[in-house]
Amino acid sequence: MPDGTKYTGNWYNGLSNGKGTKVTNNGTTYEGDWVDGKFSSGRCKYPDGKIYEGKWKDGKPFGNGIKSWPDGRKYEGGWRYGKPAGIGNKIYSDGNSMKGYWDKGKFIKGDPPEGWLEE
Repeated sequence: MPDGTKYTGNWYNGLSNGKGTKVTNNGTTYEGDWVDGKFSSGRCKYPDGKIYEGKWKDGKPFGNGIKSWPDGRKYEGGWRYGKPAGIGNKIYSDGNSMKGYWDKGKFIKGDPPEGWLEE
């Protein structure tokens, strides 16, 4: 690709479809499943060492997934548009954790709001 991005894997109608790996010009690597040119699920490794494994929607983590940081932190649970959302557990490098409901990346004490359902 003109910007230095490289894709190896399955194609259909000129778009990445099925299993494949994309390495962007900044070194981000996406490896997993592609649908109509969009990454839908798999593993993404960022140049700074963070790793996200799970589902994607519109170019961002969405659904269930796990993100880990080089310093040992880890979040496992629901995601919406790239931020922790829904039920999840964040484990810090010192071993402490926060398990419960998350909204737009922030921990919310207590139960999820009335009528809330995981997608």
